[in-house]
Amino acid sequence: MSMSFEAFEAMIAAIEKQGYDRETAAEYARWIGDTPCLDEEGKVLVINGETGEVLARLDQWEPE
Repeated sequence: MSMSFEAFEAMIAAIEKQGYDRETAAEYARWIGDTPCLDEEGKVLVINGETGEVLARLDQWEPE
């Protein structure tokens, strides 16, 4: 199942609220996709799908 445009925009907004600019938030949302991966502390991992590098650990947000 793919994410709706509205859900993608809501994810970007939630990431922006954590202090990231829109461009970075959109890139992170793209890497997260519609199946977020969590670390042992419950943070949302932003993983570069090409390199496997963890780019950020974000606080969870309520889906819109």
